[in-house]
Amino acid sequence: MRSRKRQNPAPTIDRRTAKHAPVGKVPKDPLPRWFTLLVVTGLLLLFAALSLWEMAGDCVTSDERIHVPAGYAYWKKREFRLNPEHPPLVKLLGSLPLLGMNLNMPSTNPDPGLNYNEYQQVFGTKFLFSQDADRIIFRSRLAVLGLGLLLALFVFWWSWKLHGHVGAGLLSLFLLVLEPTILAHSHYVTMDVAVACFSVMAMFFLWRFSRDAKFHDLIIASLGMALALSSKFSAVSLAPIFFLLLFVRFPASDLKGSRFRARDGSGRIRILTCLAVVLEIALVVQAFYFFSPDLSLYFKGVRQVNVNHNPNYLYYAAGEFFLGGVWWYPIYAFALKTPLPIIVAIAVAAFSLVGNVRRMTEQLLFIALPAGVLTLATCAFADNLGVRYMIPVTSFLLVLAGRSFFVFTPSWKRSIWAGILAVWLSVSVLRVSPHYISYFNELIGGPHNAPYYLDDSNVDWGQDLRRLVQYLHQNHVGEVVLSFWGPAPPEYYGDRYDIRFRPWAPAMARSANPPTATYALSVNNLVGTRRLVRLGEDPMLDWLERFEPTDRVGYSIYIYRFPGTQR
Repeated sequence: MRSRKRQNPAPTIDRRTAKHAPVGKVPKDPLPRWFTLLVVTGLLLLFAALSLWEMAGDCVTSDERIHVPAGYAYWKKREFRLNPEHPPLVKLLGSLPLLGMNLNMPSTNPDPGLNYNEYQQVFGTKFLFSQDADRIIFRSRLAVLGLGLLLALFVFWWSWKLHGHVGAGLLSLFLLVLEPTILAHSHYVTMDVAVACFSVMAMFFLWRFSRDAKFHDLIIASLGMALALSSKFSAVSLAPIFFLLLFVRFPASDLKGSRFRARDGSGRIRILTCLAVVLEIALVVQAFYFFSPDLSLYFKGVRQVNVNHNPNYLYYAAGEFFLGGVWWYPIYAFALKTPLPIIVAIAVAAFSLVGNVRRMTEQLLFIALPAGVLTLATCAFADNLGVRYMIPVTSFLLVLAGRSFFVFTPSWKRSIWAGILAVWLSVSVLRVSPHYISYFNELIGGPHNAPYYLDDSNVDWGQDLRRLVQYLHQNHVGEVVLSFWGPAPPEYYGDRYDIRFRPWAPAMARSANPPTATYALSVNNLVGTRRLVRLGEDPMLDWLERFEPTDRVGYSIYIYRFPGTQR
């Protein structure tokens, strides 16, 4: 074992003195570089494999039905009328692998009587299900999976450098690899992992710039902020924090790699630098609109956010319905859908900072401040539709969680506790594989109980239709009563196996003894019947209350069989 003693002592960080180490001092790595590289590569491969495992069986999800076709139309038509409520970057990235497939594209002009918000769903259905939808969506998701891997690398790198120990970085990476919400959404053509990736990138390189005064770090940080803004409009809430930290944490020394000098005047150089960053961000954002002569496209898109959402909708949280939603929804969903060992690691890391004001200030500024602002913005402005909106917050907290390495490793007793938490995390997540989108932690007893607490993309995003058809085929069920929540036409898959679908009629649902049949009901529709009961409909509609399913497909489609049903 390599000795920790040095002939020329220097400030360092070890397990016992980590809280006393000067900020910015990074010791010599305690592990060989080849070993670190091997572990990082192994964890990234595990992340990719787990994500691909779920991706291979998932049907197109609700938002992907809009995002992928819209991105393809952007490339082909150079216009952005479809889906303006999201910036174009992820849609362009997800549809890029499709450009060589010679696909048929419907007209981008709305059908009579429809506006663009209504037509984008019709357009998506025509585009996907008139050709090989599975091949299209698989290629699109592969492009987005790279963003999940890039996010994992940024979290590892920042945690390592911030905490001054490669073990901290490896711990953060391990936690991210087994974080089920990030795993699930790392392969969907949606915006949440992308905005998390680029937000972490922006703040990480801004932190490096504040510490090392290297001009190229500022350029990369500005690029990260521009990419975050080009991924999702919610990144607008992070922009003021980015410029605030750039101004107040501007390095006092001369900028390396530029002509600016600190002696030129701190106020003057800070203002000029902020203006240059604004220009860089504007150019990058405009590039993803193909430098359209309409310079207001981005701001028009911001005004379109949530324009198609019903203000009278009853949102579902904690088993109750709330008109317009509740502010605490994101925090509640985070508490139920984040593995408890990860919550423990974050809490331990946060408490370990108490009493170390210097390091606490550093981490609160660049990690806790962005995470706090993003949480407040999500609570204030996001619809109550899923914990996925908290993915950027989770990513920042996983960087902070790396500091718990110093708490868990000073003695073999604490290391045993760390091992118990690692096994717990692994078992908790892998037992629901490959259905990470539906993961719930032990606070509610796992995903089987999910519909009694939350709905929508927390459980059911229409992802299990292909699995349902395979289940019916394997169990020799030729006809099924179906109530499916999702964008895919059931016949698109059912016709392959000559499976017939009948609708779940209200008379069947209200019957004291439902007609003999096999029923396949989506969780979101089951919760929807509870919503109808809340509005005064017949309580018999609530099958979640009345019956226990005989089987489940994934965790989003419940199978009911009644006496006499033929398999």
